[in-house]
Amino acid sequence: MIDEMKCGRACAVFECEAEKDEIEREFSIIRSAIGTSNTVKAVLHEVKKRAEDANGRRLYAVELTSPNETNKQASDELAAILNQAFHSPLWGR
Repeated sequence: MIDEMKCGRACAVFECEAEKDEIEREFSIIRSAIGTSNTVKAVLHEVKKRAEDANGRRLYAVELTSPNETNKQASDELAAILNQAFHSPLWGR
């Protein structure tokens, strides 16, 4: 029997005025700054453009997978990334 590799998973939804490519660049900087492993994968999806929002905010979802970790460890990693992102210039607009 082949052992399945354990892989922690976490996801989050957030609003931001920035474009998807700007957020991805910022996430890359944050991941380097906090020492996120290269094996951790984060995928960003733009869920919906909220035209009715006067501030021009968009709704995004991010999915993070982390090999050989638990879901709790993956969610802690994602929380660390998002906490830093919230304090970045993208959210200060």
